Amino acid sequence: MSPEILAALVQRKRLCLEQLQVLGQKQRELIDSDQVTRLLDLLSVKQRMLFELRKVDVALQPFARQSPQERNWGNPQQRQRCAADLEVCERLLAQIVVQQKEDEQTLIRRRDEVAQALRGMHVAGLAREAYEARTPNPVSRIDLSSDVQERKP
Repeated sequence: MSPEILAALVQRKRLCLEQLQVLGQKQRELIDSDQVTRLLDLLSVKQRMLFELRKVDVALQPFARQSPQERNWGNPQQRQRCAADLEVCERLLAQIVVQQKEDEQTLIRRRDEVAQALRGMHVAGLAREAYEARTPNPVSRIDLSSDVQERKP
């Protein structure tokens, strides 16, 4: 488990998280502008990025079990770059999680607003139906029968 592989994986993780953050910002814009179809398209792209991030995390697992003292860095700059990338990864991940939770709350609130509006429309429809049921339909026929008896000469 070479430090070069570790550095490359951490850098790849950072790039994935940076792309996820950009996608998250676009997600927020689409949520705010109620563009559900485009949001679903973006979520499918985001899902692929999350899959890639998961692959990188799996590849990093052996390094997490390794003692840092066991790593023989070629030069201190490479180690510092890797450490800096890792700090950026942690910061980005925290920001992404916060942004995701906020977006989730926004979507839940919108869902509840739509449900409330639909319930209101349903109640209005029931009221209209009840009113129509109590109002007799006007009859449009003429009664030609007569109570007057015909006289015979």
